[in-house]
Amino acid sequence: MERRTLQGLKDKLMHPDLVRAFITEYQRALREANTQDAMARKTHMRRLDAVRKEIDNMVDAIAKGMFHDSMKARMDRLEAERKDLETRISALPAPAPIVLHPGLADIYARKVTDLERVAFNRFCILRP
Repeated sequence: MERRTLQGLKDKLMHPDLVRAFITEYQRALREANTQDAMARKTHMRRLDAVRKEIDNMVDAIAKGMFHDSMKARMDRLEAERKDLETRISALPAPAPIVLHPGLADIYARKVTDLERVAFNRFCILRP
């Protein structure tokens, strides 16, 4: 029974070629997701820098005595946009540092072979 189970794992369910294909696709999807998140982060950060600069310029203008009613409405919009951008940036996931080892399929194949050998030896020892 153990031998057939191990053989099924080895030959069918987790064939090294299938594991290799899974790893390749997983890494591709992870790179794509990280790229999209990085692009969004960069875009949001660039806009946030511009919004902060506009806010600073407006505060400087007010400090120098310039004030118009339209400045209040503009400042309110800028502050709302700043908060929105900060929220969006903080909601983006951190880049995923987890990458599957490229030789994982081969490592798996060796482990299953080792497990099969141990189980077979155990079966031979326990068998009268």
